[in-house]
Amino acid sequence: TFLHTILENKALVYLGDISSSLYLNHIFVITIYTMLFLEDAGYATLLDLGIIVGVSLVFAHLTYQWVELPMRRYIVKKYESRLHRVTQR
Repeated sequence: TFLHTILENKALVYLGDISSSLYLNHIFVITIYTMLFLEDAGYATLLDLGIIVGVSLVFAHLTYQWVELPMRRYIVKKYESRLHRVTQR
């Protein structure tokens, strides 16, 4: 179906994967960009907004790759035996 096609879209799935990193990083990007390049955040142009979104996505990707995934692997490895015992009951 159409909805199934949209929900399987790789770009949207990846955006969902990095969404928590994007949420955590975007405010820092907005703040730093505003302090460095804008006199008033209310007067951001479309170019400014595009740069902020692009930089936020890059930082979210890096955070996902370098922080989230390694922590997931570490946690799964560390608690794998406990998880296995719980699921065997």
